[in-house]
Amino acid sequence: MINTSWFTKITNKCTIYKQKREQRYPLMNHYIWFHPSYVQESDEELITGQKKNAQQHGYLVLAENELHKVKKSDHLTLVGHSTPPPSADKSNLNDSGDYIQGESAPQCVKRLKQAGLRCGPKIFSLESCLAGLPDGIAQQLSRDPFFKYTLIEANTTAVGRSYGAHWALKMDYLGRAILNPQKSMWHFYLQGYEIQRLVHASYKLEQVLEQIKPAYFQQRFFSNYQPGCFGGRVGRDCAKGILLTLERALFFAQENQNSATADALDLTLKQIYTY
Repeated sequence: MINTSWFTKITNKCTIYKQKREQRYPLMNHYIWFHPSYVQESDEELITGQKKNAQQHGYLVLAENELHKVKKSDHLTLVGHSTPPPSADKSNLNDSGDYIQGESAPQCVKRLKQAGLRCGPKIFSLESCLAGLPDGIAQQLSRDPFFKYTLIEANTTAVGRSYGAHWALKMDYLGRAILNPQKSMWHFYLQGYEIQRLVHASYKLEQVLEQIKPAYFQQRFFSNYQPGCFGGRVGRDCAKGILLTLERALFFAQENQNSATADALDLTLKQIYTY
């Protein structure tokens, strides 16, 4: 008879870890929102196919005015072309990394708010070509106060999603494909700082914040941390033996942007990523 006790022990440990993580962090839903003007200018077959693809890869597809469903603990994806506005130089209407559907970063934030977005999500992904370029719209959005504690993900090349036609490009677990995956990486921005680059289809967003470990983060954070009389939530966590991570600090900062945790995190990120 085969002894399966080792397998049972491992399974139990994984279950306990999952339960503890769910107690610390709410479940992260994957939402996707297609920019209204992208929908208007695209063939119905393409939009229908891309929405179906997204659903098959675990996304909840949002209608134009359903962004109010997105919470601070969720992942939101915005789909749109990176074309400049009609008023731009007519001799240079190619995709650039500065716009989404002709809208600048401030205009994009305004658009999202008007469509019902009430808070920055945990992770905000841009399915828009070249959006991840240095000083592109992803980095610009990460500097906006609305997305202060949101991790923003974008790529530096063409990004696409199959709509049912023949598709030879390598997709990741969310159904996204990019050109030149060996050369073009996904860039992650936080408060205007680039804090990570990852190879296409090599990671899952649910684990990204666990993987980002800034140098001397804990030491720097606690040198900047000035809690109240009761030690703050971070202090109480430490008393329980819970390790402070970037993900944990962001979680607390999102909940209360005027907290000692938020203040310490802002200063710590500046110290680490300002060269």
